[in-house]
Amino acid sequence: MDGGRRVRAPVFEIGLKGYLYGADAVRLAQAADRLSRELDVSVIFDPQAVDIPAVARATDRLLVFAQHMDPVAVGRGVGSVLPEALREAGAVGTLLNHSERRMTLGDINRAIVRAREVGLATLVCADSPEEAAAVAQLGPDIVLAEPPELIATSRSAATEMRGFVERSVERSRGPDAGRRGEDDRAGRRGNRIVERGAEGRRPRRAHARDAHGHEAELGGAACSPARDAEQQRNDWMTVHHETVEVHSHLHKPMFHDVTGAAEAAVARSGVRMGTLTVYSKHTTCSVIIQEASHDRLYDGTEYLLQDLVDRLEVVVPTCRHEGQYLHPGKAHIQHAVDDLGEEAVWSLNTDAHLRSSLV
Repeated sequence: MDGGRRVRAPVFEIGLKGYLYGADAVRLAQAADRLSRELDVSVIFDPQAVDIPAVARATDRLLVFAQHMDPVAVGRGVGSVLPEALREAGAVGTLLNHSERRMTLGDINRAIVRAREVGLATLVCADSPEEAAAVAQLGPDIVLAEPPELIATSRSAATEMRGFVERSVERSRGPDAGRRGEDDRAGRRGNRIVERGAEGRRPRRAHARDAHGHEAELGGAACSPARDAEQQRNDWMTVHHETVEVHSHLHKPMFHDVTGAAEAAVARSGVRMGTLTVYSKHTTCSVIIQEASHDRLYDGTEYLLQDLVDRLEVVVPTCRHEGQYLHPGKAHIQHAVDDLGEEAVWSLNTDAHLRSSLV
């Protein structure tokens, strides 16, 4: 960030939303600026977009953030918040994905990229430990996690939802994302969050009030910057692979539930956040996701799966003799017998190849 304004732990954020604007917002910003200087801590201040220039001019140390930014380029986009416009107005960063202005993960990613292009820092909100971990992989400067039900209240995530804070810190440990309580009223709240694992130190509590009764109060640790994106990617690129063997009988469609095996593999992998891919290496087998039918035939096949078999039998009849389908031809059968040591009858599975391509 320019002008000597740097983010370092602990970080405090004062969010005005729509409660304060104009001259009142500037006066509160000046009070917060004084505290930032006295305590030597970083303070993020996010006023209304139209107040960004005035706040930036009236403060020296305050980190002026926009309340929202759209991932748009210069050009069309009526009503959009343009990254370049925020930068020129004096903002050094922006909030993204606040609970009152939610964004898709794709838009968050594009917004982070656009912010980086124009030199804006990003503070991305998350409403669950899982979302915090997912957001952290996108490389924001700060991840801020808090349950939506505690926003704009005096209730503390550190005391009322201890597990939420601990899980958020643990699952986002790769990028060292920190946490904070909704507003910056309680120093005790920040201290408790530090005790639960958030990065940062504990400054003394301070309070300021201007002549008009506007207050700024800081205390405890809030949130801390993430590590650089390259290091973050290295931390998260863990790959785990396992093989599950299943067996079938000749000319009879078989179903195998591999859900338990997949869950066990995930547990053994140690990966807390990622993507699970289940696939078959065989061209006569396919992987499907379907609800439990509960009712079964005498041979154990669930009704819904038997319905699938019956419908596929109409579309692709079971291969029962040579010449029923073009495949297999003489050359293919000769290859299977001579080169692979298979029996000729094993090649009469054209229906399985076609069905696996459809399912």
